[in-house]
Amino acid sequence: RYTGLGPAAGLLSAWDTFPDRPWLVLAIDMPRVTVGLLERLLAARGGNAVVTGLRHPDGIAEPLCTVWEPAAADLLRQAQGVEKVSLSRLMARVPANWVPNDDPGQLENINTPAQRARLGADSG
Repeated sequence: RYTGLGPAAGLLSAWDTFPDRPWLVLAIDMPRVTVGLLERLLAARGGNAVVTGLRHPDGIAEPLCTVWEPAAADLLRQAQGVEKVSLSRLMARVPANWVPNDDPGQLENINTPAQRARLGADSG
């Protein structure tokens, strides 16, 4: 239904079907994320936050290991056609609950055979 929006298209599609639900988003290329980290994200929700998320060590927000509240749907819809839709930029502009990132390695993307081999070597 949504084209050219990257991961935001998935969120908008989800809200089209279930508009009043929050969504826990986790990128498939983050195999180091633990159940404990996801539980911490869920537990940190609340207040007027539009997102509950984590930051990388450089301070950049990670939009694909995040809980997105329904209030973000309208903001994403408004951004279409006005600007390039960036979930990270949206996270920087809205009320957010930030969870301390005690293990930045959990947010590492594993996309290539070499990265996958290194992942196996690191766990052994």
